Amino acid sequence: MSIDPKTRAGDGRRRSRRRQKPVCRPVHFDRLEPRLLLSGFDSSSPLAEFHASSVTHVGASPGALPASQATEGPGRGSIVFIDSGQSLGTAGSADVGLGDVDGDGDLDAFVVNGLFVLESNLVWLNDGRGGFTVSDARVGGGRGQSVDLGDVDHDGDLDAFVVGIRQSHIVLLGDGSGNFERRTLDFTLVGSRSVRLGDVDSDGDLDAFVGNGDFPRQGDRAWLGNGAGRFSRGPSILGDHSTRGVDLGDVDSDGDLDAVAANASEGNRVWLGDGSGAFADSGQSLGSGDSRDVALGDLDGDGDLDAFVANRLQGNRVWLGDGSGGFSDSGQSLGTYGSYEVDLGDVDGDGDLDAFVANAFEQGNRVWLNDGSGVFAPFGPGLGNHRSFAVSLGDVDGDGDLDAFVANHREGNRVWLNLGAPSVTQVLVGGSTWSEPFLDRLEPVGGGGARGHAVPVGSSAQRDPLPWIGADRIILRFSERVSVSSNDLVLSGVLGPDGDEATNDPYEIVSFREEAGPDGQFQAVWTLAAPLGGDHLRLTLHAAGIVGEITNEVLDGEWTDEITRHPSGDGVPGGDFEFGFAVAPADVDRDGAVTVLDIKPIRDALGAQAGAEAYDVFADLNGDGLVDDLDGALLPPVLGRAFLDAAPVLGGGVSTRTLTLSGPDDLLTTPFGTPVEGSVDIRLLTGDGLPIDLTNYSVRVGVEGPEDGAPVALVGGGPPPSVRPPCLPVCSMTRATSISCPTSTTSARSTSAWRPSAWSMERA
Repeated sequence: MSIDPKTRAGDGRRRSRRRQKPVCRPVHFDRLEPRLLLSGFDSSSPLAEFHASSVTHVGASPGALPASQATEGPGRGSIVFIDSGQSLGTAGSADVGLGDVDGDGDLDAFVVNGLFVLESNLVWLNDGRGGFTVSDARVGGGRGQSVDLGDVDHDGDLDAFVVGIRQSHIVLLGDGSGNFERRTLDFTLVGSRSVRLGDVDSDGDLDAFVGNGDFPRQGDRAWLGNGAGRFSRGPSILGDHSTRGVDLGDVDSDGDLDAVAANASEGNRVWLGDGSGAFADSGQSLGSGDSRDVALGDLDGDGDLDAFVANRLQGNRVWLGDGSGGFSDSGQSLGTYGSYEVDLGDVDGDGDLDAFVANAFEQGNRVWLNDGSGVFAPFGPGLGNHRSFAVSLGDVDGDGDLDAFVANHREGNRVWLNLGAPSVTQVLVGGSTWSEPFLDRLEPVGGGGARGHAVPVGSSAQRDPLPWIGADRIILRFSERVSVSSNDLVLSGVLGPDGDEATNDPYEIVSFREEAGPDGQFQAVWTLAAPLGGDHLRLTLHAAGIVGEITNEVLDGEWTDEITRHPSGDGVPGGDFEFGFAVAPADVDRDGAVTVLDIKPIRDALGAQAGAEAYDVFADLNGDGLVDDLDGALLPPVLGRAFLDAAPVLGGGVSTRTLTLSGPDDLLTTPFGTPVEGSVDIRLLTGDGLPIDLTNYSVRVGVEGPEDGAPVALVGGGPPPSVRPPCLPVCSMTRATSISCPTSTTSARSTSAWRPSAWSMERA
């Protein structure tokens, strides 16, 4: 079980977004009409008929849902849950907690096993797309019943608190990479059924509230954390009611955490916290017993916490809070029997909390949709038939909505993916001539498919201009396979392919293909007639003809702001996808000038040394698609700096040579006709006299003197003169002249103002 991410703070959970290409047949739940549609079957072969209060017919789907049905109503209108096809483990799983235990930005699963027999607990690591593999982390075992995740030792990663029957409580301290160090609390064995983490004593760290049941039977108790992963008994022993589930929240609006306990043998209890770790009985007994779990959240939209209670031998109940710690029965009886756990979250994207209930006794799990006032309606038939005992909601596939990880008894655990309309999950820019080593710097090879630079979204980084030449591919990745064609995309810019702002022609597309990307995700690739030059671009993908093959929904493509967020859309099918980005070779730091300082952002992004493959591509400074002498002519007028007409005289009688600009074909030269030997001085002026940090930059040097292609070495320079300094990495620019560094050095770094230094350029 997981604490609801929307309404309950202080649980230490971390959420993330990525995307998985879904596989398997979907089930369409159309909540606007009382029928269930199954896609992927021959429409001439009806499956079956049965009667229920909300479903009257089961049959083959003739195709996509009508647009009116897909878009009307609150939230998404029509949504889809599919079984991801994974069967994870075979043990008797009792509980699951979702959280990023390995620090890679997606939600992993900590599964407690040992529902009825001794079993080892397992950690399942997520690939970011909803695919899970078991890790080799040693996380204990026994008769585990419940787990909650949170940062109990204040080291920035997730830890686990595990309780069970006839075993000590176990604290597992995570190291942020998926491994855990076990720490057993020192106390008498108890029969504990549930645990929730929260700051019950208001000291800024996480404590644990443990619901104790039978074997042996005793009261609930809080364990107070010290912020270093150690816990001590709280002051209160609460009741003797065979608790099976607990949840924490501020039910009386006094600023501290209270607890609601779901009990098997008596009515459910409300324990009011005083903010110091002590609790008092509110005097309420909610229901008649046989409850298995409770989840707190604002179900009716009035600003206080309500309770959704899962019952084993009767319908589930909704108890509405009054904000002062009191609860009243809403009168709803949801379902009939067999519910063991519930998690709350907005599964349909309409802004209120819905309920996902895990059911046992070989019946399907149920999704209950909230209308915003605390009234729930069933969403389609049951999901699966696996004797489920626990569920945790979270965005495991990175598409922005809540999915479900369900823990089952004696069958593999299941991952149910919540799919809405298809969406664009990533925009990449690539180059048909980019080398494989360079592409390796951008993303892994994976299973094949075109690769490129993923344009960042969600911040001003989206407008950071791409600095590389040869960018002639647009790659779009989707949440599922869609029907898409070459004509669906239009790419335009301020200047356009002819560089004329007045004409504003779109860029020509010469080829198109569909394929699986490096990570297996469906992608479409458009190749342009010519590489992009400097331009501010807008990509438009027309949604009307783009339909998902799994969901049968039109692309959800709205783009409402200059800064885009992935995945695309507003939760409702339809709407063109538009995306802005920029290409401006060299001006990477967006200061409006092409300077040597533009090298640094690329190095920071790629982690490369100057002269590596990524830097070799960084060459077309004037954006004409060619790397030639004309690129040097661009620098002097836009640098905002100038070279001295005469170099300062160095101490010690060392003579220097003056560097001048000899024409558009050379950036830096020695005076014409002067042998390329001896010392030269290079100094940059800022205009305001302040020093410049020239961290790991590349210098382009044009040399007069040696014949074309002659190797030239740049040696010397930098204090102290008695020690051979590192050489500045340099890139060849002019007449194929090769400039190289001494073999004993590989890079250079200058963190202070330039000073006169003796550099010589010699024949190698």
